[in-house]
Amino acid sequence: MAQDPVDLSRDAELVARFQSGDEDAFVELFRLYFIRLSRYCARRMGDAHDGEEIAQEAFARALVALPRLAGERRFYPWLCVIASNLCMNALARRARMQVGSIRDRGEYDRRLEELVDGVDRALLRAALTKLATRDRAALEVWANGGSSAAIADRLGCSTATADVAVHRARRRFRDRFLALNRDEAACAPAANNSL
Repeated sequence: MAQDPVDLSRDAELVARFQSGDEDAFVELFRLYFIRLSRYCARRMGDAHDGEEIAQEAFARALVALPRLAGERRFYPWLCVIASNLCMNALARRARMQVGSIRDRGEYDRRLEELVDGVDRALLRAALTKLATRDRAALEVWANGGSSAAIADRLGCSTATADVAVHRARRRFRDRFLALNRDEAACAPAANNSL
């Protein structure tokens, strides 16, 4: 089945219509992207049924958050980030469940460990390397659960400035991750439409 191409200006118009109270605009976004998103999730999960369930959950979360979507955010790449996060969470849950059963049997499965360790690690690392040193430092302390005071200490600034620095670093990281993941975020590689 041929899919409509991602059209960012059409999507922006549909989002604006939805935010103005036209619920049919969300139905149109769902119609345009559900199959594409299901295939994207199925490739990440290795299972078509899981992919469809995660795509449904991604749309449900998007429906709740869509009234607040603003600025430079584009609907479909934003939706793919939601779906990607849901896939990573599901893969991590799956891995934890499998690790628990492996431990019960006393076995060690290297492939499982590689699955958990490999989920988007290369893309995440690449996005981090594209950040400025200050942004990387702020994110490192923040990701390790550091307080605003710890971030401020690392950056040599006030806690208020540290909070702003973390917010900006997270946004820059997200932008770099999306830029690196643009082909995947389009969720329609020509060579992999077989699902």
